[in-house]
Amino acid sequence: MSGKNVANRDTVKDTVIAVLSDMQVGSTVAVCPPRWNLYDGGTYRASPAQMIMYRQWTASAMKVKDLLSEGKTRKRLVIALNGEAIDNDHHNTPQLITKTATEQTDMAIALLDEWLKIVEYNPKRGDCMYLVRGTDAHEAGNPLEAIGRDLDGVVPYRKDSSPVTKDGRYTHAKLVRTVNGNLFDITHHGFTRGSRAWTRSNSIYHTLRSIYYDALEYGYEIPDYVVRSHGHVYTAETYTGHRKTIHGCMTPGWQLKTHFINRVAANERINSIGMVYYDVLKSGHAQHYAEILSIEDVKVEAF
Repeated sequence: MSGKNVANRDTVKDTVIAVLSDMQVGSTVAVCPPRWNLYDGGTYRASPAQMIMYRQWTASAMKVKDLLSEGKTRKRLVIALNGEAIDNDHHNTPQLITKTATEQTDMAIALLDEWLKIVEYNPKRGDCMYLVRGTDAHEAGNPLEAIGRDLDGVVPYRKDSSPVTKDGRYTHAKLVRTVNGNLFDITHHGFTRGSRAWTRSNSIYHTLRSIYYDALEYGYEIPDYVVRSHGHVYTAETYTGHRKTIHGCMTPGWQLKTHFINRVAANERINSIGMVYYDVLKSGHAQHYAEILSIEDVKVEAF
């Protein structure tokens, strides 16, 4: 928890920052709607594992809703969709519900619509969403731009040229934003995770230390929270210097291990499914939460 001196207190409001990332919708091992009528015919029904992830998807929205409404006045909600909303047709993977990126995008929008409905998202009272780019292989064709044009309250990087023309740019490479005196640094890539249990967070710690000293050297503000994604496994660490403590985390995702990940990370049996979110009060006090479901790859059985 941290406390900040916040200027202009009349203009600030208790705010929840929710970070969703790596939905990878379209993958046969990622979150998806329980039932989807395929554009080319037929119906896809979520697997038992996908239903577990779907229930976690709606449960995470309920957690955020509870936090938003815990006081006398509803808090403002800021959502950061930190890359890779869809899986796309990449690396010749056979693990796809559909290879059509537009259909995967529509599936992702359906899930986001449901999540937003649960949390009672309303841009008219200050709620908003930011879209952050992920990996090119998963975002060929700019699916995030389609999401930005479809959903209400998405903050554009470049505004539309007119109210009737959707020609703006809705994706950000990186977010560096303050909330009630707390500085958030959010982008998709940037942290790695150690391959040994005792080195899991070492790289994050040293990256935070580097960010801290870079800020001192170049004279910019030291972030309070550094949020990265892409690794799909929740990992958190802090670095404390003589001026402040930086909190860093790699967010969980919404996809079980693919065939590829089972090759390159075969020694880890736990899948980390969920999201992170932050309660940032107008006083400047902030609290970090992680809503995570740990799913084992396979159950132990006898030969």
